[in-house]
Amino acid sequence: MRTLHHLTELGDEGLARLRGLLLVRLVQAGRGRGNDGLLHLFLLPSEPLGTRFVLYETAQAFDGDVPPPKATAAATRALRAAGGDPRQLPGGDRRWAEVDPQARALYLGSGWRVASPNPRVQTTTIARLVDTTALYLTVGVDGEPLIAQVSKPYLLGDVKQRSDTVTAAGEVPFQLIDTLVQLLR
Repeated sequence: MRTLHHLTELGDEGLARLRGLLLVRLVQAGRGRGNDGLLHLFLLPSEPLGTRFVLYETAQAFDGDVPPPKATAAATRALRAAGGDPRQLPGGDRRWAEVDPQARALYLGSGWRVASPNPRVQTTTIARLVDTTALYLTVGVDGEPLIAQVSKPYLLGDVKQRSDTVTAAGEVPFQLIDTLVQLLR
């Protein structure tokens, strides 16, 4: 599995645009039901004559009721058994094969999406990218983001948004995700 190590090659504006597109993609994915758990983010580069790239995610089964150290150990054990590629997890999410049958995409980062017991909130997603960017977003039941924080500048449309402080970045869910990103990087 290839990792997008050199995000700096995109330049500041290209990185900001990628972060904005990824934020929009995570909001869209957070609107659905039944997609809770760990997720791994990928960027499929455009074809040589193409102008578009594709962002997609794969899901990894995860038991959020297990204590954090055991959950981290189980998640990393599963990824190691899959050769370090979350797309190859036995019995795993195969939706990626529709858009990336040759598994050419570059690994961008990992995250965790959970449904909320709050009747006004549909899901909350946290993620860490390989360039250390932290993302935190909460999607309401109307499908619109209630909270959207990105720890580095991002572009939405043509408007550059400043970086946010992601206060949850040091908490337990991020510790799990950071471990996975380190393993897959």
